[in-house]
Amino acid sequence: MDAFRLIQGSRELQNDHIWSCVEFLRHRPMYRQASLVYIPENLPGSKGGEVAYLLQHVENSLTMAEYGSGSDRRPGVPKTHVTTQNMMLRMKRALHSNSLHVAHDMGVYRTASRDAVVHTFCDQLLAYRFDELTKKLSGKGDGGRDDLLVAAMMPLYWHEPFQTNPWYVDFVRRQNARPLIRPT
Repeated sequence: MDAFRLIQGSRELQNDHIWSCVEFLRHRPMYRQASLVYIPENLPGSKGGEVAYLLQHVENSLTMAEYGSGSDRRPGVPKTHVTTQNMMLRMKRALHSNSLHVAHDMGVYRTASRDAVVHTFCDQLLAYRFDELTKKLSGKGDGGRDDLLVAAMMPLYWHEPFQTNPWYVDFVRRQNARPLIRPT
């Protein structure tokens, strides 16, 4: 899970941030051989393709392409009213069943501390509600952002389309067939 406002940084900063996430995982023994599935929210429409291009040669990785329909298979996933509701309901279930936990070795980007990220996430979670003005679900409270909350909710929903979509069957099959290498 990662939340970063790609539209606000230079291309170099964006790429540096994305690579730092991959390197964080690849330098941890338990994640070194893990499959990486990138699920970029595709707004304004090109970010999924940019992430897919940047990470196209990362071993054991894939960028989801759920944006558009039919032959319009641009990388990235849409955040519609329906997917947002589904993500929110799954987050609500995870919270009610005490299934949400923060990893002790959670990685953060550059100067952010783990505690600051958790605090921001909790603030966004507490601010999440139906916005009467925009007629949308939103966690944008005083800070005007809900990116960490959306990043936490996305895998709760998008793992199901990933596991059931025929476009990903070969990737899942290849990853499941790989021998498990245990860290020493």
